[in-house]
Amino acid sequence: MFDFQFELVRPENAIEFEFDDFCRHLEIAMTAGSSLIPASDPEEIGLIHIEEDGEQMKVSFTDCPMNRAMFAVKRSFNDPTKFMSFMWRFWALMDLVREDGLRPWCQPSNETEGAITIPSEVLDVARRMRLNKRGAFNVRNFRKLVAQSAM
Repeated sequence: MFDFQFELVRPENAIEFEFDDFCRHLEIAMTAGSSLIPASDPEEIGLIHIEEDGEQMKVSFTDCPMNRAMFAVKRSFNDPTKFMSFMWRFWALMDLVREDGLRPWCQPSNETEGAITIPSEVLDVARRMRLNKRGAFNVRNFRKLVAQSAM
Protein backbone atom coordinates (compact mmCIF):
# COMPACT_ATOMS: atom_id res chain seq x y z
CA MET A 1 0.00 0.00 0.00
CA PHE A 2 1.36 3.38 -1.03
CA ASP A 3 1.88 5.82 1.84
CA PHE A 4 -0.49 8.50 0.66
CA GLN A 5 -0.52 11.07 3.41
CA PHE A 6 -2.12 14.33 2.55
CA GLU A 7 -3.28 17.40 4.30
CA LEU A 8 -6.59 18.95 3.47
CA VAL A 9 -5.80 22.22 1.77
CA ARG A 10 -8.77 24.18 0.58
CA PRO A 11 -8.27 25.41 -2.98
CA GLU A 12 -8.59 29.06 -2.01
CA ASN A 13 -5.69 28.51 0.42
CA ALA A 14 -3.37 26.89 -2.12
CA ILE A 15 0.09 28.37 -1.77
CA GLU A 16 1.95 30.14 -4.56
CA PHE A 17 4.99 28.54 -6.21
CA GLU A 18 8.25 29.84 -7.54
CA PHE A 19 8.09 29.77 -11.33
CA ASP A 20 10.83 27.14 -11.84
CA ASP A 21 9.42 24.87 -9.12
CA PHE A 22 5.92 25.02 -10.62
CA CYS A 23 7.23 24.30 -14.12
CA ARG A 24 9.34 21.36 -12.93
CA HIS A 25 6.36 19.72 -11.24
CA LEU A 26 4.10 20.48 -14.19
CA GLU A 27 6.56 18.72 -16.50
CA ILE A 28 6.56 15.66 -14.21
CA ALA A 29 2.75 15.63 -14.16
CA MET A 30 2.33 16.08 -17.90
CA THR A 31 4.92 13.46 -18.75
CA ALA A 32 3.45 10.88 -16.37
CA GLY A 33 -0.08 11.64 -17.53
CA SER A 34 0.89 11.00 -21.13
CA SER A 35 2.58 7.70 -20.16
CA LEU A 36 5.94 8.84 -21.45
CA ILE A 37 7.65 7.71 -18.25
CA PRO A 38 7.05 4.56 -16.23
CA ALA A 39 4.68 5.21 -13.35
CA SER A 40 3.17 3.00 -10.70
CA ASP A 41 -0.12 1.48 -11.71
CA PRO A 42 -2.73 3.62 -9.92
CA GLU A 43 -5.04 0.61 -9.64
CA GLU A 44 -2.48 -1.06 -7.36
CA ILE A 45 -2.23 2.04 -5.20
CA GLY A 46 -4.79 2.84 -2.61
CA LEU A 47 -5.42 4.33 0.75
CA ILE A 48 -7.45 3.41 3.76
CA HIS A 49 -10.04 5.95 4.82
CA ILE A 50 -11.20 5.59 8.41
CA GLU A 51 -14.76 6.76 8.99
CA GLU A 52 -15.83 8.51 12.20
CA ASP A 53 -17.38 5.26 13.44
CA GLY A 54 -14.03 3.48 12.96
CA GLU A 55 -15.08 1.60 9.84
CA GLN A 56 -12.31 1.35 7.27
CA MET A 57 -12.86 1.88 3.57
CA LYS A 58 -10.22 1.13 0.95
CA VAL A 59 -10.03 3.69 -1.81
CA SER A 60 -8.25 2.71 -5.01
CA PHE A 61 -7.58 4.67 -8.17
CA THR A 62 -8.21 4.02 -11.84
CA ASP A 63 -5.40 4.21 -14.38
CA CYS A 64 -6.09 7.56 -16.05
CA PRO A 65 -3.80 10.46 -17.00
CA MET A 66 -4.78 12.64 -14.02
CA ASN A 67 -4.11 9.84 -11.52
CA ARG A 68 -0.77 8.95 -13.14
CA ALA A 69 0.16 12.63 -12.96
CA MET A 70 -0.89 12.88 -9.32
CA PHE A 71 1.14 9.88 -8.18
CA ALA A 72 4.23 10.95 -10.10
CA VAL A 73 4.09 14.44 -8.60
CA LYS A 74 3.37 13.10 -5.10
CA ARG A 75 6.77 11.39 -5.08
CA SER A 76 8.53 14.71 -5.64
CA PHE A 77 6.96 16.51 -2.67
CA ASN A 78 7.94 16.03 0.97
CA ASP A 79 5.45 18.66 2.07
CA PRO A 80 1.77 17.58 1.85
CA THR A 81 0.58 21.21 1.79
CA LYS A 82 2.77 21.96 -1.23
CA PHE A 83 1.60 18.75 -2.92
CA MET A 84 -2.11 19.57 -2.50
CA SER A 85 -1.52 23.21 -3.48
CA PHE A 86 0.22 22.10 -6.67
CA MET A 87 -2.54 19.62 -7.49
CA TRP A 88 -5.27 22.27 -7.10
CA ARG A 89 -3.33 24.54 -9.44
CA PHE A 90 -2.68 21.71 -11.90
CA TRP A 91 -6.34 20.64 -12.01
CA ALA A 92 -7.49 24.24 -12.47
CA LEU A 93 -4.99 24.84 -15.27
CA MET A 94 -5.97 21.61 -17.06
CA ASP A 95 -9.66 22.61 -16.81
CA LEU A 96 -8.87 25.93 -18.52
CA VAL A 97 -6.88 24.18 -21.24
CA ARG A 98 -9.59 21.54 -21.78
CA GLU A 99 -12.34 24.20 -22.00
CA ASP A 100 -10.35 26.28 -24.51
CA GLY A 101 -10.28 29.11 -21.97
CA LEU A 102 -6.70 29.96 -22.91
CA ARG A 103 -7.00 30.66 -26.61
CA PRO A 104 -5.05 32.17 -28.29
CA TRP A 105 -2.12 31.50 -25.94
CA CYS A 106 -2.18 27.69 -25.78
CA GLN A 107 -1.66 26.15 -29.19
CA PRO A 108 -1.17 22.62 -30.52
CA SER A 109 2.45 21.58 -30.38
CA ASN A 110 4.37 21.38 -33.65
CA GLU A 111 6.62 18.70 -32.13
CA THR A 112 4.27 16.18 -30.50
CA GLU A 113 0.91 15.08 -31.87
CA GLY A 114 -1.94 15.70 -29.43
CA ALA A 115 0.19 17.92 -27.18
CA ILE A 116 -0.22 21.62 -26.56
CA THR A 117 2.23 24.41 -25.93
CA ILE A 118 1.59 26.42 -22.75
CA PRO A 119 3.51 29.71 -22.78
CA SER A 120 5.37 31.02 -19.74
CA GLU A 121 2.85 33.87 -19.24
CA VAL A 122 0.10 31.31 -18.64
CA LEU A 123 2.29 29.27 -16.29
CA ASP A 124 3.26 32.39 -14.36
CA VAL A 125 -0.38 33.25 -13.67
CA ALA A 126 -1.27 29.61 -12.82
CA ARG A 127 1.52 29.37 -10.26
CA ARG A 128 0.39 32.42 -8.28
CA MET A 129 -3.27 33.36 -8.93
CA ARG A 130 -5.72 32.66 -6.14
CA LEU A 131 -8.18 29.83 -6.78
CA ASN A 132 -11.83 30.04 -5.84
CA LYS A 133 -13.55 27.71 -3.34
CA ARG A 134 -14.40 25.23 -6.13
CA GLY A 135 -10.74 24.90 -7.13
CA ALA A 136 -10.96 26.96 -10.30
CA PHE A 137 -9.39 30.12 -11.60
CA ASN A 138 -11.65 33.05 -12.46
CA VAL A 139 -11.36 32.77 -16.26
CA ARG A 140 -11.83 36.46 -16.99
CA ASN A 141 -9.23 37.55 -14.42
CA PHE A 142 -6.85 34.78 -15.52
CA ARG A 143 -7.03 35.87 -19.15
CA LYS A 144 -6.59 39.51 -18.15
CA LEU A 145 -3.44 38.74 -16.14
CA VAL A 146 -2.00 36.62 -18.97
CA ALA A 147 -2.69 39.40 -21.48
CA GLN A 148 -0.93 41.91 -19.20
CA SER A 149 2.06 39.58 -18.81
CA ALA A 150 2.30 39.04 -22.57
CA MET A 151 2.60 42.78 -23.27
